[in-house]
Amino acid sequence: MKLSDLKRIVPVAEEREKVPTIFSLVESAATVVARDLISADTDVTVYSNGYVLYRAGDHATVFPLHECGDYRYEYEGQAPVIVPEEVFDSYNWSVRLVAEGEDRLEYNQKQKWKRTTFSYSGAAEDWAILADVRQDAETMMLEREYREKRKALAQALLRKLTEHQRFVVIECVVRGRQHKDVAKQLGTSRQAVTDALKKAMNRMKREYNKM
Repeated sequence: MKLSDLKRIVPVAEEREKVPTIFSLVESAATVVARDLISADTDVTVYSNGYVLYRAGDHATVFPLHECGDYRYEYEGQAPVIVPEEVFDSYNWSVRLVAEGEDRLEYNQKQKWKRTTFSYSGAAEDWAILADVRQDAETMMLEREYREKRKALAQALLRKLTEHQRFVVIECVVRGRQHKDVAKQLGTSRQAVTDALKKAMNRMKREYNKM
């Protein structure tokens, strides 16, 4: 199932001051519409009330499904690239949501160095407290560290691919080019590019799970 299909099935989350806490979401009357087990300790679940629960190890976050549109991606210190939402329809519905969940967890982790923890989604975690956030030297150093680790991880995963797969991933995912345009440049079919991209993403996922 594609992300666009899932959004047609699940209604937009009701507008409210705060997103549900993890406990209240799990214990609510909302039913599970879709769930994907990413690894032994990582999963993403979509509920009928329009919210998504992403869990990775001991961390978790809640966010509205329909807020996951275009994706902002940074790679090797280059200018940020906006990946159009429709690009993700070439993959399983969970790919875009996992990216969103990881970004939100990363953001929350950064705030642990602050006087109190500021939740990305407005107190999505049960223990989170909204607080005034002050940008200080420690936070700036932590943010740099996370960016460097994320860049290093992306580079390590890309190195696991063949040269052809790496080219397809960078052109289609990082730069957001259409499959047909990449196929034309390579002198092959659109389906061949799509297949290569799927194989590359699956390989990167397997390599990531080994880390």
